[in-house]
Amino acid sequence: VDNPVTDDIQTRQYRSPEVIIGAKWDETADVWSAACMFFELATGDYLFDPKKGEDWNREEDHLALIAELLGDLPTKEFALSGKYSKDFFTGAAKLKHIKKLKMWPLQGVLHEKYRWGEADASEMADFLLPMLTWQPSQRQPAAEALKHAFVQPREGELDVWPAPQKQKLVDEAAESAEAPATETTAESSPKILEQSPAEAEAEANGPASPGSPEEA
Repeated sequence: VDNPVTDDIQTRQYRSPEVIIGAKWDETADVWSAACMFFELATGDYLFDPKKGEDWNREEDHLALIAELLGDLPTKEFALSGKYSKDFFTGAAKLKHIKKLKMWPLQGVLHEKYRWGEADASEMADFLLPMLTWQPSQRQPAAEALKHAFVQPREGELDVWPAPQKQKLVDEAAESAEAPATETTAESSPKILEQSPAEAEAEANGPASPGSPEEA
């Protein structure tokens, strides 16, 4: 982690923002990737699947998708901290080529697009969002994420993990926080989510429901 041999890490769809802009990264990049994979396992779609546009590349689209989900662009300090930052951000930390964002918070995505109940959508968002922060230093450690209620057995459910094995998972997650971030790969994946929030809204029947994306 202290002396990485390459900055080209992570499968694109699971790539953390600090890696995209070429800033310093550490083991928390793997936490970001894990959150993306949890979403994919739960929905069958990528959380972020950036596309190249006429005026922007996939990396800038990726940053825009992250901003739409998290509800805001990163701080100026973070946005301009990478060696590729000037390719994507203005001096005021605004995206260079993507001017309009459609904010669609994670809880809304789960409830409106995937028809999750409000309680389940809220719990899933509460589980994932601490792992999906712009600033790596603010990202939740893996060992803490494993303690969340979303990955714990609910009342009436069988806890398939005996206590010693569960503790082993927590210990291994803690140890991984001290190991270098590794590239994640996937030989196969489900159907890729290709809709932007605006496209998803256009497909909806009838008037927009409360909580639909609004232009920023």
